[in-house]
Amino acid sequence: MATKKNTSRLQSLEANLHELKVCVENKDMNYLDHYERIIELVDQYLDFDPLLPKQVSNLLTESYLQIFHAIRYYAQGQNFQEIYQGYLKYSSYLNKDIKRAEICADLSYILWMFNDLDSAITQGKASIDILEEIGNINNFTGRYSNVGFIYESNGQLDQAFNYYQLGMQYGLKINNEEVLSLAYTGLGRISAMWGKLKQAIHFFLEAKKRIEDQSSDNYLSICNNLGIAYGSIGNHEEALTYFEPFLSSKLRESDPDTYITMAINSANCYRVLHNNDKAEKLLKEALACANSLEYYNDKASIMINLANLKIKQQQFTSALKLYNSALNCNSDTDDKRHKLVILQGIAISNMGLKKYSKSLPVLKEAQALAEELNLQNELAKNHSLLSEILEIQGNIKESYKHYKLANEIKMKLKNEEYKAEIKAIKEDYEKPQKTLNSYNSYANTSLISQELQKLLKSPLIGSNAQMQNVIYQAMMVANSDKLPVLIIGETGTGKEAIARLIHYASKKKENPFISVNSAAFATSLIESAFFGSEKGSFTGSANKQIGYFEAAHTGSLFLDEIGDMPLKMQSKFLRVIEEKVINRIGSTKDIKVDFRLISATNKDLSAMALANNFRFDLLNRINVMEIQLPPLRERQDDIPLLIDYYLNTLSINQGLSTPIITKEALDLLVAYDYPGNIRELKNILQRALLLSKSSVIDVDSISLPRTTCNICDNHPDLPSLNLAECEAYIIDKALRLSNNLQKKAAELLGITPYSLSRKLKKMREKEDGNF
Repeated sequence: MATKKNTSRLQSLEANLHELKVCVENKDMNYLDHYERIIELVDQYLDFDPLLPKQVSNLLTESYLQIFHAIRYYAQGQNFQEIYQGYLKYSSYLNKDIKRAEICADLSYILWMFNDLDSAITQGKASIDILEEIGNINNFTGRYSNVGFIYESNGQLDQAFNYYQLGMQYGLKINNEEVLSLAYTGLGRISAMWGKLKQAIHFFLEAKKRIEDQSSDNYLSICNNLGIAYGSIGNHEEALTYFEPFLSSKLRESDPDTYITMAINSANCYRVLHNNDKAEKLLKEALACANSLEYYNDKASIMINLANLKIKQQQFTSALKLYNSALNCNSDTDDKRHKLVILQGIAISNMGLKKYSKSLPVLKEAQALAEELNLQNELAKNHSLLSEILEIQGNIKESYKHYKLANEIKMKLKNEEYKAEIKAIKEDYEKPQKTLNSYNSYANTSLISQELQKLLKSPLIGSNAQMQNVIYQAMMVANSDKLPVLIIGETGTGKEAIARLIHYASKKKENPFISVNSAAFATSLIESAFFGSEKGSFTGSANKQIGYFEAAHTGSLFLDEIGDMPLKMQSKFLRVIEEKVINRIGSTKDIKVDFRLISATNKDLSAMALANNFRFDLLNRINVMEIQLPPLRERQDDIPLLIDYYLNTLSINQGLSTPIITKEALDLLVAYDYPGNIRELKNILQRALLLSKSSVIDVDSISLPRTTCNICDNHPDLPSLNLAECEAYIIDKALRLSNNLQKKAAELLGITPYSLSRKLKKMREKEDGNF
């Protein structure tokens, strides 16, 4: 029975909560007084009993809901840190219901505002977990897209894409247009950032048709994104249809940021369409708007575009003045990308004025920025400008060096462009897909069904976001059984398992799956192995032989290590892909073949093509869809799951009971780098089972290979004992071994690509000290 004191305390709680709600509704900051009184009353309950009565928990939950709503929507984050610490103290007493899910959603947004992205993601996921636990599917239009946006803000685009996909599936499930609009918009932004512009346009159009209010911020944002995407693929007339309707005085007054953005984008389209007068008029209007509001970052952007227009009109003095003004504005924002463009513009203006000596130091500074930001197009442009200036100054040797570097970058980018231009998979993205956690699995972590798993010969286990994306891509590709696929990954990452997944999840699953290692044949045998031969066609051919192409008819042909295929065979193989016809050796009869081609490699085929070690036309044929498999060291969170799986299956195969693994042994295995990836992990566990003297695997049972340095082993004689000289020597060797791919060279050196870039910058500065 409740005492009078408890009754009075409860009434006081209810009264303070009522007043708190009134304050929040009226945007009155006095709500803090009522919040503090509520906490005092809750503490009085806890002093008497560590378990709060249900009524008190309800009131406390409602109080935090009101508080965080206020902080999110009108208090601009005031007093958040203090209240958040209190929330963490009392969160275990709150109800696990819709209101708690709302609190987590509000917290996720507020923490994002405070740039605490990890905590924001944690709270966002907590909101989703609560909703799924209580079985509610109709609340929170942004339940998945909100988490996706935070991942996007943090630069974790794969994870963001996954959550936007889940949002799309959720929207289709509950038939909610707002949910779908948020999800499609997010998918469009990520696709655009990945350079998949046609796919981005598809998503943005899907988002646009689901928004009824054409004056809403979301509608404006989507139209702006559509205009940018159409402009990026060269359809500037179409882009203008999305920009121009919003270039009104009404938008200029109500939302100057959006007005300025659309004016700049429209001007760029007009500039490309050679309507320079219209472009200049729009840019000057945008600059006037920015000046009136003191938008320094926008001012820099507008002046850059005006200066670019002056360059096009060969008005170099005017351009130089605008670029210098933009540089002064940019110093207030420290936008490195803007600064890079400005520096290149200053250099080009000085070149137009024949002031070449002024251009050189500016371009050196621009080059360092391009390398730091890893902007390959700008880096190629910089090398081209340097080459041009040096040629004019008569320094032909240095000019050629920069010319060559520019061309190498352009070739690499062109190859990537060819891949992007290949038609996207024309599948219906609106068809609901299985959510990742709905697959039946080993220990609830495999990403595919057990029935399909049995056909793969190698497990696809894990919850790592990169691996989830690989599985999703494979399942999507499986729906189009004609599409050639290239699987890229290090040795032992499970490339054949992905190939089998694509085949057995497709309509061809009842037809042959032919797996071939391209490197396993002598040159003299490879042609007959693939094309087959007639009886007596060469010495030793006593019977007619069916080749791999013919054997794979109606099914899938998996070519592992295709990078090792001889060049002579590559040209013949290209003909088969294009014409779908073969001739057995010893026969002129055409045989039609129809198979789905899946290739795999652990090599950089683009670099090989540039070095003429792999046919460029064949690369474009086999690489319609590319799937990149992450190495095991990049999915450490999956290692315990794989250990669990292999210890279980290996023990069963040997007739043993599954051993227990100690924490120390598990930590040792998780920390190891696994150059041989999953295959190496399996071998290590196999040895551990043999070495273990009991039913427990401890550190003594684990035998890890000794790591070696290939660079040092191959070249033990270093130039000297001078540390700087040795570093330069080793970096140079790593670059040569990796075909000048900085990312791979950094992996060989055990440092980040950014660290390598800085070291190279210092080395070049030292070399060019007297430049």
